[in-house]
Amino acid sequence: MTPFDLSAYLVQSDRLLTAGKGLLTAVRTAQPKLDRRVDDVVEAAQRNATADMAMGFAGRAEAAPPPALDEMLASVLFDFQSANVLISAGIATEGTEREAGSKYLAESVRQIEQAHAEIGAGPGFVFGFDAKDQVHSGDLKTACTTFESR
Repeated sequence: MTPFDLSAYLVQSDRLLTAGKGLLTAVRTAQPKLDRRVDDVVEAAQRNATADMAMGFAGRAEAAPPPALDEMLASVLFDFQSANVLISAGIATEGTEREAGSKYLAESVRQIEQAHAEIGAGPGFVFGFDAKDQVHSGDLKTACTTFESR
């Protein structure tokens, strides 16, 4: 698993969201041929192959720094979202009860929308504050006092 930054996550999850919505609409309107829509979901669920290839050709003279935690978490989140959409797409398209199966796909799409909106809004939205000031305290007591006064 090659981690990617948050902007790459937002691009990839947007593609997955668009493909998932397209398939959901097709299932709900009972379109007879869903192959193209399913192919769109499968393609969107795959990582950006160009970025992975570029990483494979990078020089190995220097050890790369370890990826940041947010990059690793974005990679894991995208992998889980992709698996969730692929499984729910299979349930929605292969079952005899398309409407019942589409509930799982709708929930997968909703979860991607929610995560995409929260991550796209930045940390100020997620944590309820925006850490603009660089406050450095000399000791623990001063740090606690500064924290409580904010």
